Amino acid sequence: MTKRRARGFFLIALTVLIFPSLSAQSRNASRTGDIAGGHRGEVNALICDPRGRVLSAGADGFLEIWDINANAASERFQLSPYSITSMALRPGKAQVTLVESDSLGLYRISAWDYEQKKNLFTLRFRDSISYANYSAAGNFLMVARSGRTGVAFINSDTGEVLKSPQELTGTVAFAATGRSERTMISYMPSGVLSYWDLESGEEIRHFNVPSNISSPVLLGNNRFFAGFDSSALVVLDAVSGQLILRESSIPRGTIIAGNNELSEFVCLAVSGNSATLYHLNISNSGNLETKNRRPVPSNLNQVSAGAVISDNSVVLGTRDGQVFVFNGNGSSRVMNTHSQLRLLDASVSGSALAFIAEDSKLGFIPLDYAKLDSKNTLRLQDASPYTHVSSDPAANSGFLLWQSSNTRSFPVIKTLSGQPEYGNTQDAFIDKVTLRFPLRSVAILKDRFAFLDSVGNITVTDQKEGRLVFSHTSSGAQDAAFIDENNMLIGRSVGTGSTAFLIVNVATGETVPLSIPASIGAEIYRSSSGNLYGGILSQNQNGYQTSVLIINTANPAQSRKLIEYSSEDTKFTMAEAQGYLATSLGGDRASLYRTTGNTEARPIERSDGLPQSILEGERWFIVIDTEGNICWHDPRTGRLLASFKLYGDEWVLEKGSSTIRGKVNR
Repeated sequence: MTKRRARGFFLIALTVLIFPSLSAQSRNASRTGDIAGGHRGEVNALICDPRGRVLSAGADGFLEIWDINANAASERFQLSPYSITSMALRPGKAQVTLVESDSLGLYRISAWDYEQKKNLFTLRFRDSISYANYSAAGNFLMVARSGRTGVAFINSDTGEVLKSPQELTGTVAFAATGRSERTMISYMPSGVLSYWDLESGEEIRHFNVPSNISSPVLLGNNRFFAGFDSSALVVLDAVSGQLILRESSIPRGTIIAGNNELSEFVCLAVSGNSATLYHLNISNSGNLETKNRRPVPSNLNQVSAGAVISDNSVVLGTRDGQVFVFNGNGSSRVMNTHSQLRLLDASVSGSALAFIAEDSKLGFIPLDYAKLDSKNTLRLQDASPYTHVSSDPAANSGFLLWQSSNTRSFPVIKTLSGQPEYGNTQDAFIDKVTLRFPLRSVAILKDRFAFLDSVGNITVTDQKEGRLVFSHTSSGAQDAAFIDENNMLIGRSVGTGSTAFLIVNVATGETVPLSIPASIGAEIYRSSSGNLYGGILSQNQNGYQTSVLIINTANPAQSRKLIEYSSEDTKFTMAEAQGYLATSLGGDRASLYRTTGNTEARPIERSDGLPQSILEGERWFIVIDTEGNICWHDPRTGRLLASFKLYGDEWVLEKGSSTIRGKVNR
């Protein structure tokens, strides 16, 4: 049994922009299958690594690696379930630090080895992070928070919080160290530029300078401090704090520093409905020299904060997820991407797997990936208006399509006939359910279907008998699953005198509360083996913690806590196979737990995206990730065995070092 819950870009030629060259090593990405997809949403950060590759991060939580020579995205990998708002490169290493936020009060910093795709550490903060960067040698991070004063130092390898200057009490918007990492310069929006001895923690000197400087950078081997005040580009002498120049003709924008040792930089200036790209230089006498100036008004509403210099090119990120290159020879281009289709939902029934893609197409493939053959064309059918697909894994290739946005469409059962990839189905609508409110979840066991709507109404139908079996209302109901054909388990928010779980007999209407301590019964899952798992939220002094229980309905006191997570998570998924439970609890990865004995977590091998849903598939765990991959994993080791990708005109199966391609018929 399973259940489910519910802009254009113009090419503008620029004159030649000359910057210090960076070496570039790239692999050929000429084949369509070798080109990665682009960002979905705004590109918030761009950096250039020592190998000449451009790295981008954005609102979709993905890190992209771009091959400038091949004019394409070469790799795409999701590092966060949240928006990445900024990124810093660790000097001398293939490591980055990401600043993440869900825009709802969650703030994190995570450090990654982006070549090994390995997380070094993740730290959570109570306040938004206004600045994060590495020290000059990369031994520690300097992190400033908008709601706190001073700056925090964090070990770059371990995430350990280190000693930092305690007398630095203002809000910090910028910080950098000298090469020896013995001194630090900091800028505070109140208008103070100060130097600090990091060994003693004492201030060396400070200067009163213009306040609220944005996009601050150090240039000319730390000689100049530049940025934008309220109405102009300003350049200060970083040693004395003296204002060297104020260029009011460039009122606001973003400074893109190509090389800190030089005094040349690129400025993306914005004013009203136009944007201008400047190539500027600060002379030895302190004058601002304009080497090139090119207006780009057509792209203003598309250009985001992300920008970097690579080789002799300026690379800009856009609000719609593109990466745009202004070449040193004066031409311009959009970097190539080849995005696969994401999946809204997927489900397993018998020997078939069904999925609904983001373009509202329904497809079926064999559960056994070894049966996918390039000679077979995958035939898709229209799934609109449905966005969810549910099934009983033990049933015989029957799938229920439903949607949760409104009450205008009855759920429909699609039963496969013939090979799954042919997509031939027999359809039967379920019109015995009263759709007064949008559906929240669906549970299926053999011929019985349970529909839970958004206000707690539960309707059970028997498709074989063609009748309405039972209806019940449970205030605060979050989820429901069959215990057996006559009994259901309901998870709910705890009210006065109620419990987080309730058993309902659909034949008699009898209800039995389960005495399991919890504030919310958030998730319920029944495996094909009959085991019942419950996801609960419990309050503690720090808020909520989330746990997964193996529920014993006959003797609730014997229910066993399998997993604990120190924070709140109500959107995780879980599945059981061969004595292991796989779950995405925590949001950053999927892990395996033995259902008996030692329950130590074993990570499931990552794919390109983070886990969106996990399905039980007899000999495999099937993970649907946020990139749209259907991934088969060994249920005991978590090893990735194969992955299926859907594109507009083809499907691709990758298993080991081999790749199989087939056509798609829409």
